[in-house]
Formats: sequence, structure tokens, C-alpha cells
Amino acid sequence: MSATDQSRKFFSTALVSVCLLFALDACYSLARPQGKEDRFQLDQSDVLNVLKAYRSEPKAPDIALLGSSLIEVPNIEAAAIAANKPVDRLTHHRCDYLEKELTNQVGYKPTVVSLAVGGEMVSDAYLLSKRLLVGARAPRAIIYGIGPRDFQDNLMPGVDSSDTFKLLSSVDDLPDLLQSRQLSPETKLTLTMENLSGFWSNRTQLASFTNQSLANTVTPFFPDMKRSLSEAPKKTDVRTFIAGMIAPGQAVWHPDDEYMLQNYLSRYNPIAPVQIETQLGYFQRLIDLCKARKIPIMIANMPLGEINRKVMAPGFYEKYLADTQKICREQNVPYIDLNVAPLASKENFLDTVHLNPTGSALMFSMMSNQIDPTVAVALHQADEAIASTKSSKTY
Repeated sequence: MSATDQSRKFFSTALVSVCLLFALDACYSLARPQGKEDRFQLDQSDVLNVLKAYRSEPKAPDIALLGSSLIEVPNIEAAAIAANKPVDRLTHHRCDYLEKELTNQVGYKPTVVSLAVGGEMVSDAYLLSKRLLVGARAPRAIIYGIGPRDFQDNLMPGVDSSDTFKLLSSVDDLPDLLQSRQLSPETKLTLTMENLSGFWSNRTQLASFTNQSLANTVTPFFPDMKRSLSEAPKKTDVRTFIAGMIAPGQAVWHPDDEYMLQNYLSRYNPIAPVQIETQLGYFQRLIDLCKARKIPIMIANMPLGEINRKVMAPGFYEKYLADTQKICREQNVPYIDLNVAPLASKENFLDTVHLNPTGSALMFSMMSNQIDPTVAVALHQADEAIASTKSSKTY
């Protein structure tokens, strides 16, 4: 056989092999359409619980709250106060306190559901809105509580770092990702494979299954190996840190101030201009998405402890304010500043960043009192059953 014939045979074999691989991959992907959610444990995942809570609502809420732990912590602390009973930190996502506060503003008790997730970046808020707040499940309005960490977090250097991204990103997000200056070519290739290949996206699970199968087959023949595996240390129960019942007036668990200071010193320094640019781009996309879906959105600059501000690089906070306010002003989006007295006083914080129960209740009262007219009007566009009971107050 000539060298040319051998080359053709090799090429044909390789082509058939690749086609078979693509066919198997496609079959695997079709057989596991919900595979992403299988990678997370419900009792250890904030975002998975958010998805479950929102989907379980009998109808779309009047307001969806977006934000990081700056919203998540106040929501659960204030909810316990409003309900006057303990609520579960991981699974309770109704914003009971804001619902009560808004009743006087709009004339009926609106439904408010929190989509806040600890560590939520702007890109995560965008993905949650894009995937969940659509069609019949779209809320009447969105309130998004933001802070400077949502735009830069050196402990989460890429948009692909978060559980929210890993769970909700899809093929139609690839154009944004491939244009991002924040991601390396290798990361872009990996993310492309994640979204196009079922084998690749489930490679960890496949490897774990293969290793377990081999272990079950091999270890009976090697008693010492079986003994060493049984003595392996147990995993830490993450639920003890991110879940548990929160009683009225009780603060959520939090590290000490020294840890929080060092932690946020790393998050804020050094300044990461490309990451900030990327997250500001998602901020604009979120506003554009809301406009396209005709969902009014209100932005709230969240309160921060004075000590937290001191670990930021000079001018960092001021530029964050200027950049976000500029986008909102250009897009005619209401923007309120909650980082003001009396809320921003030291006695309202449980650590350098998060509010204590007293501060949480005060924050939602202030938020309610500053509700934008466009949001209030949207809330009045309730179904006829609710409309017949609301007050005649107009805006």
C-alpha cells in the first residue's frame, strides 16, 4: 500500500472516529438535559435553593430582589422579625419585612422574593434575571442592591468562578464570554467545550463514577486499600455555616472583624480594571434586558461599614459610585443611596460589611420609603382580584 493510500486510510479512520465521538457526545447530552443541577447539593448551595424557591412560587412575584450577601443577610434577619418566628437561612427567600413595609406604599401586600446569593457578582445577577425572570415568571419590578465588591472581587477573578455561572450559563452566553478581555484563551476554550460537549461538562462526574466503579471492582482484592479508604476524613458539613434557623433579633453567623478586614483587603486590592469593566458591561446588559422585557428596575447602593471603606484603594469607592450612577442616569434608571445616615452608622452592622437585625429592618424601611414611582406604578398593575382591594392612592 502506497504512502498516499495509507494517509487516506488514516484520515478516513480519524474522521469516522471523530464523527462517532460527536454522535456519542450528542446522545449523552440529550440523555442528561438537566445535568448541571445534578452537580450541586441542595443543602449546600445558595443558588440552587434560590432557583427552587423562585420556581415554587405559585405565580410570578411582584418584586424580585437581586444582590449579594448585602441583600441576603438583611433579608433573612428582617424576615425573622417580620414573621416573629425563626426562619431557615438557606431556604427562606420571601422578603417578609419589605412586603409589610410596601403595603402602605402601594395599597396592598405585594409578593417580594429574594434572588440574592452570597458572593453574587453583577454577571450572576444578569444570568439569574436572564434565565428565571422571563415570560410568565417575570416579576412586575426588580430592586437590585449593589456594592463595590459586586464589580471587583479578586477572590472570584473570572465570571466563570461562581456557582451561579456554572449552573446557569448556556451556549447563548458564549459571544459575551469570547469577547471578554478578562478571560484567557484557555478559559474561553474550556467554557466553549463546557457548553458544547456533554462529556466535557460532566467530566468530573464521569471521572468520579469511573474511579468509584474501579474502586468497587479492585478494592475487594486489596484489603489494605479498602481499610485506608474507609479511614478517609469526612467532608465538612457546609450546611452548618450557610444554613440553620435564624430567630427574631438573631444575627446570622459571621467571622470575626479581623478575618473580614483581611478578606476584603484581598478582594479590593489591587484594583482590577478589566474585571470592573467586565462587570460594568454586565450591569449595562442587565438594564438592557429589563428594558427589553419591560420590567422596571431600581438600583440601591447598599450600606457598608466605615472600616470596610478604609481597606479600599484611594478613589475606588468614588469611581464605583460614579460609574454606576452614570449608567443609570443615561438609561433613566432610578438609583437610591442607602449608604447614608442613620443606616450607615456603626451600631447597625454585625461586622464590617453586613447589617445586624436592627440595621436590616431599618434598611428595608428606607428602601420602601424611597420606592421609585415607576416601580410603584408597576406594582399597581396587579391582576383584577388584587386591584379591587388596593387603595385609591395614585402616583
